[in-house]
Amino acid sequence: MQAIFDFQEKLADWDEHVCKHFPLVGELSTPWRWKNFEEEEFGRWLLEVRKKLLAVDSIDLASAHANVSWIQTGGKDEHKCRLEACSTRAPNPNGTILIIGDSKNPQGQRQFASQTPGATAVESVDLRDLVSFARSLDLKSKKALLRWSSLPKNL
Repeated sequence: MQAIFDFQEKLADWDEHVCKHFPLVGELSTPWRWKNFEEEEFGRWLLEVRKKLLAVDSIDLASAHANVSWIQTGGKDEHKCRLEACSTRAPNPNGTILIIGDSKNPQGQRQFASQTPGATAVESVDLRDLVSFARSLDLKSKKALLRWSSLPKNL
């Protein structure tokens, strides 16, 4: 299911890179992570979604499990629709909302985070922005502090 994040690096081929060297011993049929949080039904839904994805079948998010909210965006004012979607409330007081933005547009992610109260942008796992910043930072430069202050606050 990691492929939904559209990583630019090619994902490992399960059959070629894993099963070729480590034969399958079994597959869990109980979604323990979700069962332990009294959300077994949601975990089972995720297992079914996984099966569909493996079979290259489509998933209808409009009829998804109650824990999943699908909000269609687009049309005349797509930016406004997306901001409204970002303002979705968590299902309970301790809950959180995950917004998956365009992985190829970190600036756009930060823009939405800055316009969404309480949101935080999470940098991609490869830390591309941080590495780029670190490589270009010259601590001896009189403008080093200015360079640091120009970083997005939610990086």
